[in-house]
Amino acid sequence: MSIPTQIQLDGQTYTGSYEVDGPNVTVRYLSRTMSRSIGTTPPAVAAKGLMIQLVKIVQDLKHAS
Repeated sequence: MSIPTQIQLDGQTYTGSYEVDGPNVTVRYLSRTMSRSIGTTPPAVAAKGLMIQLVKIVQDLKHAS
């Protein structure tokens, strides 16, 4: 089941979603995904961290093209 998540970065709001599968969280933002093991970190917190990374990757790709 996909769970919505949002982050604030540089005054902008970005929306994505995440899923938890056992010890892993997978975040989706636009057409990108990123996964990691969450360990003892709450899934929503881990998802927000991954979301920040994904937004920055997408922004870098936009600037490079």
